[in-house]
Amino acid sequence: MTTEQIAGVDVLIHGLRRYVESLQVQVGDSVAVRRLMNDVDRLELDLGDLRLPQDAGPPLPPVGRGGHMIQVPDGAEADPELWHGVDDEGIGGHRRHHA
Repeated sequence: MTTEQIAGVDVLIHGLRRYVESLQVQVGDSVAVRRLMNDVDRLELDLGDLRLPQDAGPPLPPVGRGGHMIQVPDGAEADPELWHGVDDEGIGGHRRHHA
């Protein structure tokens, strides 16, 4: 992308922000308007990334699996001490105390 193209997209994003802000005044602070504002913020961030020089550092590693897989047989008993002090996920962080 050339500098002129980036500048043009920047102008469009700022115009979009003004329209979404005026929409927010008209319809209120709804979930949909907040999502639109979030999208505009994301567009600005992404455009900022395009402004970075191409040699801004090594590329980030791909997201995904790393390392090797460990096979755990079905029905294997896990050492209860392995989970000592760990919050239960999905239950709001409450800890179960075992007697």
